[in-house]
Amino acid sequence: MMKVHDNNIVHMRGDTDTLTLNVTGATVSTAVLSVKKDYGDTDYAFQITAVGNVFTFTHDMTNKLAAGNYVYDVQATLSDGTVQTVVNARYTLLPDVTRE
Repeated sequence: MMKVHDNNIVHMRGDTDTLTLNVTGATVSTAVLSVKKDYGDTDYAFQITAVGNVFTFTHDMTNKLAAGNYVYDVQATLSDGTVQTVVNARYTLLPDVTRE
């Protein structure tokens, strides 16, 4: 299960989901979604490179992470070579009951 409200993501740990990136008025060449526990952290919890503007969250990306609050952003390279952070918001990972 994944829900997005005001760019904030709520995601169930271990679930497989997709998220589509829509950037108004620009063509995106590449995009990377990065998740960290805190902005100052040097290590990423995980990163996803979009395929055709779609980010795919796999079971293995979140299954071993601690449930809790994280931050994320999406950095896009536009067709003209411009690099822009197009989203910067919260990522909440919910605990699950069934653990596999």
